[in-house]
Amino acid sequence: MKSNATITYEDDKVIKQFNKTKLGRERFNNELRVYLRADHSKLDYIPKLIGWDIVNQRVIIEKIDRIRGGRKGREVEIADLGKKFYEDTKLYHNDLVKVKRGSNVLVQRHTRKLYLIDFELSTPVNIHKSTET
Repeated sequence: MKSNATITYEDDKVIKQFNKTKLGRERFNNELRVYLRADHSKLDYIPKLIGWDIVNQRVIIEKIDRIRGGRKGREVEIADLGKKFYEDTKLYHNDLVKVKRGSNVLVQRHTRKLYLIDFELSTPVNIHKSTET
């Protein structure tokens, strides 16, 4: 799938800027909605929202000091985190099927805590009925 956003990493933040297309706007709205909800509900498994720019379709979140490869053997925990996300938000992530590759789950370097990221496909409808709850 072609990316609808570019990601820039800075010292303490990550900036995700969505393409200025109809699809880019839809995905920006999904992403922002989840980060605002996570901030309001204090969901500690989602990086903190630092700011956003509606005109430029940009979401700015805290940068997690992560390790690579820390997800191996944690598939059950990751699946449980996907379920918790649904329970807390009534939204399906819809992009955790790639979790075997781990692209949307970060592991914090020092605590080994799991974080979910990349919510542009999150909706109330589960598009992967057999693989994600």
